[in-house]
Amino acid sequence: IVPTEYRYLSKQVLPTNQFSVTEYFVPKRATDRSAWPAVYFLYDLSPITVTIKEERRNFLHFLTRLCAVLGGTFAMTGMLDRWMYRLIESVTKSKTRSVLR
Repeated sequence: IVPTEYRYLSKQVLPTNQFSVTEYFVPKRATDRSAWPAVYFLYDLSPITVTIKEERRNFLHFLTRLCAVLGGTFAMTGMLDRWMYRLIESVTKSKTRSVLR
């Protein structure tokens, strides 16, 4: 269990916890009469607190991220176009070689 607090722009703080669950099942054997059914809950408390702050970003940050997405899209489509061109070129070359033989 990790204590967590969310801090919003309105200065409101929401204290909560993060947790994970692990399930482990062992079937009881019919021959084993000494085993009793049981449920165990084990907690591992964390000594740290996670703080998640809501922040407002400026327009320049938005513009920078937009340029990064557009640049990455342009680069990927360029590489995809080059790969498709080379693939089609190699397929058509192999067909023309087989026709000439």
